[in-house]
Amino acid sequence: MGRRMRWVVLTTSLLLLLLGALAVRAGVERDPWIDELARVYQAQPVQERTLPNGMRVLVLPRGTTPWCAVATVLPGGAREDPAGLGGLAHLAEHLMFESEAGSDKKNTDVMAESLGMRSNAFTLADYTVLIEEFSPAVLERALGIHLLRLQAATFEEYHLVREKKVVADERRFRVSEPPLGRAEEMLLALVWQGHPYGRPVLGAPVEVGAIRSDDIRRWMRNRVRPERAVMALVGRVDPTRALQTAERVLGAWARGAADNGMAPPEPPAHPPTTTRDATMDSSVDAVMWAAAAAPLGSVDESADRMLSRLLEGDPYYRLANPPEDMPGIEVQAEYRAALHHGEMVATVTPHGDVDVVTAARALQSALTLFAEQGAATESVVAARTRVAADHQRELEIHASLAERLAVDRALLGRWQVEADRLRALAGLGPQDVRRRAAALKASPWQALVRARAPEAR
Repeated sequence: MGRRMRWVVLTTSLLLLLLGALAVRAGVERDPWIDELARVYQAQPVQERTLPNGMRVLVLPRGTTPWCAVATVLPGGAREDPAGLGGLAHLAEHLMFESEAGSDKKNTDVMAESLGMRSNAFTLADYTVLIEEFSPAVLERALGIHLLRLQAATFEEYHLVREKKVVADERRFRVSEPPLGRAEEMLLALVWQGHPYGRPVLGAPVEVGAIRSDDIRRWMRNRVRPERAVMALVGRVDPTRALQTAERVLGAWARGAADNGMAPPEPPAHPPTTTRDATMDSSVDAVMWAAAAAPLGSVDESADRMLSRLLEGDPYYRLANPPEDMPGIEVQAEYRAALHHGEMVATVTPHGDVDVVTAARALQSALTLFAEQGAATESVVAARTRVAADHQRELEIHASLAERLAVDRALLGRWQVEADRLRALAGLGPQDVRRRAAALKASPWQALVRARAPEAR
C-alpha cells in the first residue's frame, strides 16, 4: 500500500470515528430512543374491542421474537377485602391457579406447562393481575387456559389449606423476617389512619386463618367478572386474528349474577397508630419518613424517583456535596407507585454514636440541600439516564408492557400518559429536583417513626 493510500485510509478512519463520537454524544444528549419507547404507548397501534360479555381486550403487535404475553387486570384488590377477612383477594389469586377442567380434572398449571407457558400473578391494593407468556402458535389454547383460571373456582378444600400455608410463608419472608418488614407495615397504617389502603395486602394471620372456601367463591363471583376485566395482549401477533381468537375464546365467559351476600368493605376498627405502637423487634433504631409523591405518568414522578436514588447515595448518580452530617447514617429511599399517585418512603438507620434525632435532622438537611441548591447537573443527567435505561429494559419484556397497558386502561382510562412521561424524561433538569424536594419537604404526609421508642426500652 502506497503512502498516499495509507493517508486516505487513515483520514477516512478518523472521520468515521469522529462522526461516530458525535452520533453517540447526540444520542446521550437528545435520548432519541425515548421517542421510540413512547411510540408504543400511542393509541394508534393499540387495537381495542369490547366483547359481548363486557370484557375489554387490547392488542398491541410488537417485536420480532415469536413470543407474546397476556395480562388481565381485575379492578378491586386488597382494599376491598371485607372487614375481618384481610388477605382474601390475595388468597383468591393463589387459588385461581388451582382451577381444573375436563372429566379427568386436569390442573390448569399442568396444561400450561405442556404448552411451554410461563405464568405469574400478583395482588395490590387496587387490583389483581394474571399474566401468561407463550408462543403465538398456541394463542387459542393459551387463552383457553387463561380463561379457566378466571371463570372456574373448582379448587378443593385441601387446596385452600395448602395455599394458606403458602401465604403464611410469604408473609414470613416478606414481613416477619426482614428487619424493616413490620415497620413498613406499621408505617402504612400510620399514614392512612384506618383507611383500607393501610391494610396489609397479605392480611393478618388471624384473618387469613378465618377465610373459608365459600368466602373465596363469593369473592370470585363478585369481582372476577368479564365486564370488570381488561386484558392486554402484546407480542408478535396479527391484531385482527388475535382479536378474533380472543372474542371466540373469551366470549364464552358468561356474565354472572353478583352475590350480594358479602358485606361491603369497611375501614378496620382500631385506634389511630401512635409512635409507641409503631415499634418493631430490632436492635437498631431507625427513622422512617413518608410523603405523598407525584401522580403516576407525570414528569414529577421521574423527579421523585431520582430524588429517592440521590438520597440513597447510589454511585450511579454521583451525588455532589452531600450534607455534612450524613456520615454514620444509612439511607434507603424508594418511590412506591400506587393508584394515580406515589409515595416517597425513606428509612434512615444511624450507626455508631449517631442517634435517631441526628438521623432525622440529616434527612431533613438533605432535602433542604436539594430544595435550596439543587443537585449537581451531572447528578441529574446520570439519574435521568439511569431512569430512562430502566424503562428501556422494562419495556423490552412483553409481559410488563401488557400489564402496564391493561392497568392504565382499567384504572386510568388511557395509556397516553406513559408516552408523555417518557418524552418528558429527556427534558428533566436540576430545577425539577429542587422543586420536587421542596414540595416533598413541605408535604403534610411526613411521618417520623422510630423503630424502637426510647420509652419502650
